[in-house]
Amino acid sequence: MAADHSSLTRGGGNAAKRSALDATAGNALAVLTPSWAREVMLQLVESDETTDAAGSVAYDGVDGDPIGDDVTRIAAGQAVVLRIAGGCTLYVAGPAGGYLHATYGARVTA
Repeated sequence: MAADHSSLTRGGGNAAKRSALDATAGNALAVLTPSWAREVMLQLVESDETTDAAGSVAYDGVDGDPIGDDVTRIAAGQAVVLRIAGGCTLYVAGPAGGYLHATYGARVTA
């Protein structure tokens, strides 16, 4: 069930993508990032798409498996911004049937 965001184009600015999380809470969704991206902002919502949710993100994992303990936590109602190497795979976990909102940028902000 991996989410392939690699084909996103930025059109001179940022690019955003919404992806469904795993049907089991806490299981990882592998997210392939665009090659041009240098940062990503991640935010999670429940399956109703309006209620903020908590979760986590890791640089290592297996799509569909429990995410493990070596993670960065994402608090409900908050976003996490990560510097990334474009074309990398991130592993994101959150509520069962929830959604990931990912916004990619080409420039790293201070």
